[in-house]
Amino acid sequence: MRSIYLLILTCVVFVEPLVNLLADEDETTARIFFAEGTGFSLITGERVFLYTPEKINGGLALNKLDMIQTPSGSTVEIQLAPSATVIKLAENTSFIYESPNTYTILYGRIRIVTGQKQEPLVIQVHNAHINFSGGDIDIDFLYDPALVQTPPTPLVKLYCFSGYAELIPYASDGTNGAVPLAVNAGESISYQIRNIFSYAEHKPVDEDILSYWERNQFKGSSTLRLPRTILPSFGPPEPETRIEWIPQIEYVPVMPNYDPYIKANRGKNIGLIVGILSIAAGITVHLLPYSELDNHIPLDGIPPLSFRDFGTYAGLGIGGISLLISLFINP
Repeated sequence: MRSIYLLILTCVVFVEPLVNLLADEDETTARIFFAEGTGFSLITGERVFLYTPEKINGGLALNKLDMIQTPSGSTVEIQLAPSATVIKLAENTSFIYESPNTYTILYGRIRIVTGQKQEPLVIQVHNAHINFSGGDIDIDFLYDPALVQTPPTPLVKLYCFSGYAELIPYASDGTNGAVPLAVNAGESISYQIRNIFSYAEHKPVDEDILSYWERNQFKGSSTLRLPRTILPSFGPPEPETRIEWIPQIEYVPVMPNYDPYIKANRGKNIGLIVGILSIAAGITVHLLPYSELDNHIPLDGIPPLSFRDFGTYAGLGIGGISLLISLFINP
């Protein structure tokens, strides 16, 4: 009988703590392990606590529905156990830790890098939620100064550095009836509702967000080893290769028609020859000696037009007209 009591006592003393320890290892916990800047506020229930970075040297455990708010110039780093997943809250961010696998972003920017054996996460933001199966993502819910609308509404942006995520907008009745918008590594998506319609823009990750997280890398040291937080380099997008069909142009020689030029040149030459010969004939006739008939003067005193005079005038006239016409013929 005494041995039975000793066995029970041994179980209570040694076995129960071991069982509790194993149970604690399976249960996911969240802890703030690093903060930078002026501090942050932690809202638990109806109580508000203000923490400076020096007050969390040993870590600060989070409870479900705790809200963290970071002011300008301050950041907060959270780690989940046992997966070692890390979450970084940028400045001016309001974040609610709903449960180990569910978070809400009221405003701001966060980065999540999952560790080993991390279950899928759900991040609620405005009128959509994000399903994150694992990898490295950034979620923004910020005002875009380039967008002007009334009333002003922050823009939801999801950047996927590695892994896979889905952005699922809520339907007009508040249900999750919309088609998921898939985001793979190296891609980003922007989503916003403008008055009575919504739009989504899908494009590659831009360099601005990569530069931001390069300047604001995880800096804290925790009890669990941090996952790989080095950002990938995607480089410029490859240009689209497009093959266009260009018709081949063949040169086919075409002989010009010179017949009109030949005819015009022939007419010009004939006119020149006729004109020159006519003028020469007129001059020749004019140089002939006078005959007795040419010296005969009739009774009325007006000498008749002689053959010499007629030939001279006719030759010079025809020759001059022929040359003049030839000048206006341009072959």
